[in-house]
Amino acid sequence: MEDSKFIEIYAELINESLKIDTTPLETNLDNIIDIFVKYTNLIDKSEIEIDSFVKHLSPMLEIKQNELENLYNKLDKIEMFINCLKDSVDKLENKMKLAEKKYSLSKMNKFRNFLDATSSSLTTTTTTTTGVSSKKKTTDRMRNIEQEDFILTCHKAFE
Repeated sequence: MEDSKFIEIYAELINESLKIDTTPLETNLDNIIDIFVKYTNLIDKSEIEIDSFVKHLSPMLEIKQNELENLYNKLDKIEMFINCLKDSVDKLENKMKLAEKKYSLSKMNKFRNFLDATSSSLTTTTTTTTGVSSKKKTTDRMRNIEQEDFILTCHKAFE
């Protein structure tokens, strides 16, 4: 029995020496939990506000996105049209260079003088008028053919 009393006394001493006042720790933990709860509530409110903002803003963003896509498509078409124009101008420049090489300036002046002499030698106004109108019709036909080629080329670019 003495041993059991000794063990009880020894257990009591250990128990008293190990007793720690945990109230400040509990208070601090309670404060930390309160802060954590407030923080999670703030996060929840923020998420709700962000969701409502996104729901409100998303239709407007979608509209703007569609407008930008349309604008970019139009810009692409304009760019293709400009490239088509550039190609046509390059072709015309090449034709002009070939024509200048083929018919030197002196030959062109001779041709113009010949045309002037031919048109002035026509005595009646009716034949002059018909000659000019047939020249004009031929020139107009050539222009129409070139314009149609140009329009077809540009139309293909926009497809």
